[in-house]
Amino acid sequence: MHHMHETSQKPMLITGWQITYAVISMTLLWHILYNILQLIFPHRKAAWLYHLMVVICVIVICSAIWFMTNIWNDPSPCDKSDFKSTPEEILMIITSLGFFLFELSWKICHKDQNKTMMVHHICSIITFIAILYIGEPGAEACMILFCGEITTPLLVLRWFMRDAKCKDIYVLPIELIFAHMFIFVRIILGTMFVYCGITNPNAMIVFKALLLAIYIVSWVFAIQLVQVSVYRLKKIFWISAKQDRFVRT
Repeated sequence: MHHMHETSQKPMLITGWQITYAVISMTLLWHILYNILQLIFPHRKAAWLYHLMVVICVIVICSAIWFMTNIWNDPSPCDKSDFKSTPEEILMIITSLGFFLFELSWKICHKDQNKTMMVHHICSIITFIAILYIGEPGAEACMILFCGEITTPLLVLRWFMRDAKCKDIYVLPIELIFAHMFIFVRIILGTMFVYCGITNPNAMIVFKALLLAIYIVSWVFAIQLVQVSVYRLKKIFWISAKQDRFVRT
């Protein structure tokens, strides 16, 4: 039994052409899903469908990674004795990379090119391509994915509320919860993870550099989130104070 368990954890032997074919196929699958959603919701605008795609991707990725770690007994980054990617980790990275490529192409086609977000996408794409071709470290990549995507549902919910013309007073709590979760996951936990990754003598220099790049972008996001949250709070308090003065007069 022990021998069988060790065999099941051996890294998958996969060639560069197989990786390329798998990533292209997964990217096409995400595009096909987007086209299917266009048929199901013909009256919805492109941005609405895109954010629905993000929700689907987050559910797939986070659920699969949680299943791998808690049900499938795939070892966590802290428990693994080596950096080699397992077949399940490779599948998750390919799935995510396919979506990131779809997402990047969608944003370019629809001219939705926030500079910080574009840098984040490009860094993420380069990171996951490097991890796939190097063959390590899959567990760390899945942890980055999980921590990076776990806060996304709140961001998407905020967009849907804005799109539905909800008042700022209802959207602000979602923005504040998202900002706090983002800072906790990406900055506090992220700092610990980046420190472990950079100081690990077994980690490749490419992985360390890309990890640091994503971490720096996360700081830019965090600063922008704080600025937006402060602006929203000031706006709501200003409107509330103005209404109070109007009632009193």
